[in-house]
Amino acid sequence: MLFSFFSKYQNEKQVEQIDQLVHVNCPLKRQTCLINLGADFKLEVSLSPEGFPAMEPLVLQLKSSRINFKQIKHFSAFFEGRDMEMGKHSLSLSKPRESGMLLAKGLIPLCPMDPNMVWLLSIQFEFQGKMTSLQFEMSSSTH
Repeated sequence: MLFSFFSKYQNEKQVEQIDQLVHVNCPLKRQTCLINLGADFKLEVSLSPEGFPAMEPLVLQLKSSRINFKQIKHFSAFFEGRDMEMGKHSLSLSKPRESGMLLAKGLIPLCPMDPNMVWLLSIQFEFQGKMTSLQFEMSSSTH
């Protein structure tokens, strides 16, 4: 069985200027990551299921007691290959049910060329008048 994935956003250019870029060094595929955005604004980021499986629904969760996610603007989250062009795989934002939590859903495809494919997860949003981008690196390897 062969699966093909095409992103309808492939040819669109990023129009938002990033004011704050944070390279997060935390094993998101195995644990919740706590990120300090300054001025005592802490953000918990988690991805489930653990292990970062390909071709399975993934849920990205952001939680904070000090950030009202109902007022977050310009949110996007997407995966793309770090070392290989794999397209841009956007996560779909769920409407926030509560102010302190945000959910986005998506998946990553299988990479038949490299079972240890490294993916970049970019989470972008406007926070305190600035565009913030969080970037995580995750291997699809099971080790």
